Amino acid sequence: MTNELDTASAAAQETLERSAAELVRLQVVRELRATHGLVYRALDGMEPPYLVAWEGRFVGEVHRHGPAYLHSWYVLPYGDDEEPTAEAPDFNGRPFGTARAAAASLKPGQA
Repeated sequence: MTNELDTASAAAQETLERSAAELVRLQVVRELRATHGLVYRALDGMEPPYLVAWEGRFVGEVHRHGPAYLHSWYVLPYGDDEEPTAEAPDFNGRPFGTARAAAASLKPGQA
């Protein structure tokens, strides 16, 4: 019986954590949609990837890749449906020196 309670408790805790993370994500999405200009923000606090919006429309994600201070930033563009165009960023593609530069490259017409 105790083992069943432990399993149920662990499952409930996991569900609670997922729900809390989803609420944070929805709050970030709502705030980004209400903004003008170029904005980017992590969905779970401060750590990348960052969701990028331009004039309230989602245009992509910015991902960090590489060790510590030597990392570069890569983009995962979104299509017109505001969904990712690939499974993951192309880490063999064009690197950017800053998250801001990577985010700016996602603005429409910036190819």
